[in-house]
Amino acid sequence: MNAVAEAMREAAVAAARAVDRLGVKPPKFKGTLVATDADNWFRAIERSLRAQHVSEGQHYFPRAARDAKEMELMQLKQGNTTVAEYARKFDDLCRFSKICQGNPADFEEWKCLKFEGGLREDLMSSVVPLEIRNFAELVNKCKLVEECAKKVIASKASRQGFPPRNYNNYNWQPRRTYFISEFCKSCIRWE
Repeated sequence: MNAVAEAMREAAVAAARAVDRLGVKPPKFKGTLVATDADNWFRAIERSLRAQHVSEGQHYFPRAARDAKEMELMQLKQGNTTVAEYARKFDDLCRFSKICQGNPADFEEWKCLKFEGGLREDLMSSVVPLEIRNFAELVNKCKLVEECAKKVIASKASRQGFPPRNYNNYNWQPRRTYFISEFCKSCIRWE
């Protein structure tokens, strides 16, 4: 993370120098370590350069920082975060991906498939069969499934007399239940 922040800081300084040489008044970089804030600054710089008719070949963006964020996207998993948190992080990282550049319709299916692949197993098994290929719709369905699962667990807990839990910190991994069917019990003699 520090290497990415340092690369972004160096890129910001280099971009500011290049823009100063061109005589353009760009927005000031505030030295943030938040990647999306830095990306927003770079985008503002690029808009400013385009407005001044500076050729694309003279624009600068830190390749190392973009590559690091793209690698983070490829390895991103939901883990114990909520769907909303996972979707927010996923969408922020997509901004840096080479795949997610250009017309959103061209990469919408890839984005959905990648998002599904990072979901927790219980959510994935409920959502993947729906074959949703619209990212906003997919995120909404995932949120619904997550809320439904929370309600089911809360309902079961209240029927069993357990006090309510903080379900945001709950480990939503599926549990295996081992049982012997009535048919099997009749086949086995318990002595």
